Amino acid sequence: MINGQGAPDAGPEFQQAVEALFSVSYALKSLVRDQGLDYEVMPLEALWRADEPDEFANRDNHRCRWTLLIRQPETITPELVNRAKDRGRGNSKLPLLDKVRFSAWCEGEAAQILHVGPFCEAHAAIARLQAFIKEKGYQTCGRRHEIYLSDPRQTPPAEFNTIIRQPVTLEAMR
Repeated sequence: MINGQGAPDAGPEFQQAVEALFSVSYALKSLVRDQGLDYEVMPLEALWRADEPDEFANRDNHRCRWTLLIRQPETITPELVNRAKDRGRGNSKLPLLDKVRFSAWCEGEAAQILHVGPFCEAHAAIARLQAFIKEKGYQTCGRRHEIYLSDPRQTPPAEFNTIIRQPVTLEAMR
């Protein structure tokens, strides 16, 4: 995981965080492959939060805070993560490497929707998800969770697949 703030296209921080996470993830894959375990590196995920809910609705995401993460197999340990980070140290293209941390995270109950298309057009899917949550008698809680299933280096934006999840809880009985 790695934390940051602002829109993904507002500056270099978001992309540098992505590069640091994938560097550690591929180093981890290499470390455990040497021990006989091979697996696919999981897709990038993001947890989004804002101080004011309208920041998302108004597409005012320059103040939003994010946590980027890449899931790891259960065999990965904090010690392995430190070894993977050591492999990338000294690489000037990874200025955020030391901000990468290893942490468990549990989302709980959530509603989700699949958005197909560019990330910048996900607001309609988010609005449909919010309406569904309200219609079913739930309320949102926690940070919006996005799972980026497509590799933007190889997939046209119109074909991006993103799972958008929103943790929910039942509203109190009236």
